[in-house]
Amino acid sequence: MSRHSLVIGERNLGNIAFTAHVLRDRVIEKPNETIRFDEIALNNGLGYDFKTGVFTCPLSGEYFFAVSINTDKMRQIVTELVVNDHVMMRVHPASRRLKSNQCSPGIITNLQIGEQVFVRTPIDQSDVKLYGTRKSTFMGFRIK
Repeated sequence: MSRHSLVIGERNLGNIAFTAHVLRDRVIEKPNETIRFDEIALNNGLGYDFKTGVFTCPLSGEYFFAVSINTDKMRQIVTELVVNDHVMMRVHPASRRLKSNQCSPGIITNLQIGEQVFVRTPIDQSDVKLYGTRKSTFMGFRIK
């Protein structure tokens, strides 16, 4: 069984935290595509599902989320961090001078049990390559 298919973490509701990476380079195929960060480095509370790319809140509270998106130098990508159906922030790495583009913003938000958080591409960005090998990351943790 490969590492990205393992669930690494525990159902500890006092310590909710996850970090997931894009394992292999992939091409964005359609608008509104949820990005699957398919290699789990940490999944305490078991809220992140690598099969869907969605974090489902297991315990109400304040949470911090960050997204790091990395693409090739000649292409730009727009992604959104979404809580349920509400866009909380846009991530838009853009540089034509470097070998790659990267942007890593974060937010703090209140969540209730069952609310979902994910990263998606809001517009048609067909053929944009999202770098894997741990260069693109989605993470979050419960503050209180």
